[in-house]
Amino acid sequence: MEADPSAVPALVRERICRGIILRGAHQERDVACIAAQVPVVSVGRLYRGLSIDTVLSDDVEAVRALVVHLSALGHRRLAWLGGHSATTFFEARQAGFVQGCLGEGLALDAQRFFGREIYQGYTLHEVRGILDAVRGGTTALLCANDLLARQVMDALENEGLRVPDDVSVTGFDAWPVEMMGKRRLTSVDPNFSEMGRAAVRLVVQRLAQPTMPSQALVVKGEIVHGETTAPVEAKI
Repeated sequence: MEADPSAVPALVRERICRGIILRGAHQERDVACIAAQVPVVSVGRLYRGLSIDTVLSDDVEAVRALVVHLSALGHRRLAWLGGHSATTFFEARQAGFVQGCLGEGLALDAQRFFGREIYQGYTLHEVRGILDAVRGGTTALLCANDLLARQVMDALENEGLRVPDDVSVTGFDAWPVEMMGKRRLTSVDPNFSEMGRAAVRLVVQRLAQPTMPSQALVVKGEIVHGETTAPVEAKI
């Protein structure tokens, strides 16, 4: 956008709107270009190099709570399945996994970590390592989002493994059951509605107080208990 002003959205370029709420992935330099013209609030994604307002879900605490839930069910050997891109919320969710394991006394060297090598372009590309982990004693898989969780469950069941009898699976985003295909996933509801309302409030506040320091609001989510987690004893 910096090199080609015509690429700036017409709503901004023609001063039709007074503020922008961003969701999804954007180039930091494009966000900077827009933020130089109108107030910007980013929802769900932190741009560390920019002084703009942000609304985030409490990713660290939410995934930590998932680990606590699984630990209460008797799971001691877990696996973290990361996202497809190096985004701040995937980093925060993995940090929550680590914090949860440490808080529950789960040795980190007994847990498994899978990153972008298994999941690229919103598609699960490599399942062999996951299968080996489950067959080697991993009893629960924590996926960075529900889309990945659905693909993981399909891949496991194609190999004859049962969810949650053989392995528990969790996600993040709380997709409705019809999007999950077969059953309700144990997941985290980030409270997207409240995040949207908070973003609107931030825009209004920014317009009224243009010189206030940049704000970062965190919205608390909650675990949605589904049909994809079970006590370890259910495997016997």
